[in-house]
Amino acid sequence: MSESNWTLFPSGLAGSSVARGVTSGFTPPPGGGSWIYGWSSKTPDVGAVGKYANQADFAPMLKGGSIRGCIKRIEAVDTCPFLFFALQGGDVAYEGYLIGLAHDESPARLIVVKNTPALGLRESVAIMESTAAFEVHEWLHIRLDVIRQPSDDVKLMVFRNDLALHDVDDPTWQAVPGMTDVVDDVLGITTGKAPYLGGYAGVGYYTKAVSRYGFVDYVEIFRQL
Repeated sequence: MSESNWTLFPSGLAGSSVARGVTSGFTPPPGGGSWIYGWSSKTPDVGAVGKYANQADFAPMLKGGSIRGCIKRIEAVDTCPFLFFALQGGDVAYEGYLIGLAHDESPARLIVVKNTPALGLRESVAIMESTAAFEVHEWLHIRLDVIRQPSDDVKLMVFRNDLALHDVDDPTWQAVPGMTDVVDDVLGITTGKAPYLGGYAGVGYYTKAVSRYGFVDYVEIFRQL
């Protein structure tokens, strides 16, 4: 997708706090192109930035779907790039399903949280969590499926493509150990609140410290028909 296919969160951290943009200055994931998208924290301001897919029938989506992409962070803690799906509005203050590395861990587990980009991804509120932890500087090719059921429950599934074996353009998706499928039930029992049946999808970056860096690449979004 081109730059015009994305809309920035209107009230995320300003460019003076977090620089963002396309760069060829870093190594892409295996099979990737010449450019990746990144963020660089210039101040210790706490918060998030992000952008959502704005194409017709995607902004918002009426049902679920799937988001796939590569993420990487460089510094140890206090930052995390992430993917999101079913965000309830196109800004940092809306809740949705976020997937990324826990920002308060290093090495960090892959987690899914159900909250706002402005709060980041804390392990203590994870609704799904990998058994293994991953080192910084490591590209992770991940996939989050958010599938609306006929009952209006939402089924969450996480997969990972091993980039040591399969390039980004030819993935083999495998379950992530520890991240068993979760049904976010219509009664609000599993997560303490009702499931998110549709919404916005995209990429984001949370930070709470200066000199932190995150990257995303090869993002794909599919909607449930």
